[in-house]
Amino acid sequence: MLMGKLLSSPLPGEQAIFVLRQHWYRFFKVVVRYFLVAVIPFAVLWLMGRYYPVLWDKLFNDGLLEIFVKLLGSLYYLGVWVFFWDAWVDHYLDVWVVTNLRIFTYEQRGLFNRETSELRLGRVQDVSAKIRGLAATILDYGTVIIQTAGAEGYFSFDYVSRPHQVAEKIMKLVDEVKRHDGGNVEA
Repeated sequence: MLMGKLLSSPLPGEQAIFVLRQHWYRFFKVVVRYFLVAVIPFAVLWLMGRYYPVLWDKLFNDGLLEIFVKLLGSLYYLGVWVFFWDAWVDHYLDVWVVTNLRIFTYEQRGLFNRETSELRLGRVQDVSAKIRGLAATILDYGTVIIQTAGAEGYFSFDYVSRPHQVAEKIMKLVDEVKRHDGGNVEA
């Protein structure tokens, strides 16, 4: 099922080993940021009603001005929703698939831009993992960097859960492919 959706043309004998997504904490930070952006107008209105009741009366009891304020508020929240939705789509559709023969990256860049890359495991030279920062150390997420032979240079998986375990599993797959193919880099 997964192979049919993410891999349009699997190689003979190819099996998905694992699918990686960004750690939940990265999107949690986005949710907190958008929550704060959504709460700011309510805080401003509360402060205005408490400390400037004359201005409050003018804004919400004057027909045309009241309609204009509500229109601006609606446009503001529509913008917040659209940008939040864009962030959700970007987070949800970023997927990395590791099979027993290849690695695929599906990176969403905005609503209508998607990049797909493929790397054969026989071309992998080195796999490393980095965890930086207090939150990353506590929640065990980080970056997995895959060095390749050839023009690609490297692949990078950012905000991956358990990056050291992922790097170790990928390196074992690479060793298995190279052992099976006798070190043939084009495999």
